Amino acid sequence: MKTRGGILVIGAAALIGLLTGCASSTAPTSTASSEPSPLPSATAEASAAELEAQQRADMWLETTPVPPGAVRSEKSTSDEFAMSFQGWVCTPTLTATGYWSVEGMSTVEALNWMKEHPTPGLVPNFPAPLTDEGGYDNVTTGVTPGGDSFEGIAFTYVTTPEGSAIRAEVGATPVDAVCPTPPGGGSWGRPGEG
Repeated sequence: MKTRGGILVIGAAALIGLLTGCASSTAPTSTASSEPSPLPSATAEASAAELEAQQRADMWLETTPVPPGAVRSEKSTSDEFAMSFQGWVCTPTLTATGYWSVEGMSTVEALNWMKEHPTPGLVPNFPAPLTDEGGYDNVTTGVTPGGDSFEGIAFTYVTTPEGSAIRAEVGATPVDAVCPTPPGGGSWGRPGEG
């Protein structure tokens, strides 16, 4: 980020979509890391609401508790993450992405640990803990500020030869974001609901 005459200019484009849940494997994958995600336009001046939303997304990512022994990576820790990504309902949605690997912990163990240790200020939007009996090797869940919020974090957990890998896709919306009405009178899924 650079400042010029007091105006913040930020480069590159953020992934912003009007999709819900998970997209197909033909969708682009995120290569973002713990670095703050860019705002929508390389030449647009960021509004105060967009800057606040980006700061919130970055803060949620940085304060997300992860299981003991989890190792953070700057890039995807599993090829499985290329199979899907979180689509955000509102425009704009400011994003951040993080990846971890956890040796010796199954996908279900990692998911249950994360459910018991949610990101501060966010609540899990999925039911009781899972058991390993289900044979889960790729699961997506989410945490949100509550209610029917379209912002929060979608966590994807996948099985790896060493244990499991976790991806956190974070999205925060400015107060002036536009959240379209779903077609046909349906409802949009919250982050991680697919």
